[in-house]
Amino acid sequence: MNNKKRKQRKIYKINKQQEIKTCSLLKYNALKYIQDYEIIGKLSYVSKSRLEWIIDTRYKLQFSANKYEKEFGKFLIDNKIDFIHQMPFIISGIIYFLDFYIPDKRIAFEIDGESHSSMVKHDNDNYRDYQFNSINIKTYRIPNSEIGKNNILGPHIKSILGTNR
Repeated sequence: MNNKKRKQRKIYKINKQQEIKTCSLLKYNALKYIQDYEIIGKLSYVSKSRLEWIIDTRYKLQFSANKYEKEFGKFLIDNKIDFIHQMPFIISGIIYFLDFYIPDKRIAFEIDGESHSSMVKHDNDNYRDYQFNSINIKTYRIPNSEIGKNNILGPHIKSILGTNR
């Protein structure tokens, strides 16, 4: 094998590894398509147009996940924690999407960017958390700046979930 082909193969392997790292959340979402039908089935009481909006918005949110969401999703995947990415809920007529929902623990993780530091957004987040608390879902907010600090974040998330994985 000549050097050019060897180099191309090496680049391909590196690209494949990078693709796996960056797309693991997308792949997880794709593998959960049966669960998606169950989720959408639970919303069958809403109008067809509203249901279509929920489905479209959910997939847009899943496919536009930022690098912090992807990294947090990879953390959950690597630790074999079952979750639903961008889980839709309707509470008091308002549609919400949770970044990461752990159904068996009734826990949600919201990955918050810089925009969440504004006072208005902070008030909205508090109201949203209150709404989820009213249906017994505990919300944890993680700022983007904390993602990637696995030596700190990892043990904290595991303690919240009560897992030693």
